[in-house]
Amino acid sequence: MNLKFFAIIILSLVSFQALSKEYKYIDYSVSDSFENGRVQLVLDVSSGYVKSSDWVERLDVCDQASGYYCFSYKAVSFYVPRSAISVDEKWNGGGIPFNVLRAETLHIFDTNKKVFIIKATRGDRNDLFYYSEDDGLIAIKHDRGNSRRVGFFMIVGVKGFPY
Repeated sequence: MNLKFFAIIILSLVSFQALSKEYKYIDYSVSDSFENGRVQLVLDVSSGYVKSSDWVERLDVCDQASGYYCFSYKAVSFYVPRSAISVDEKWNGGGIPFNVLRAETLHIFDTNKKVFIIKATRGDRNDLFYYSEDDGLIAIKHDRGNSRRVGFFMIVGVKGFPY
């Protein structure tokens, strides 16, 4: 009986972990973030929160019926069609215009990843999203306009949002 009990507990934990969707990104524009191994941005899709080293905020995620993979919080919104995308393609997500600027091959950790560079503009803010149809959101570049703050967040691991 004890063996069955432990098997059920282990299977429950494995199932819960499989349902947990958390994506970690490090800000490589801040020199101490990679020296200390500090994760700067966590998209916790399971619980509906986005976290950084000093704040937590509500994270909204699209449902499947929307036709997009997307997340949104106060500072950033990311929308990409669930269908294949191509260079020069444009769409609006959450009232924000997105357009695919170009496709590039990034060499990351001894692998080549084909990514689309997607631009989103909100007022004086420009965000560039490095999105792979195979591996999800690989990186995010924030340009905060007047503040002169530029952040470059790179995925920790192999697959990014929404995979």
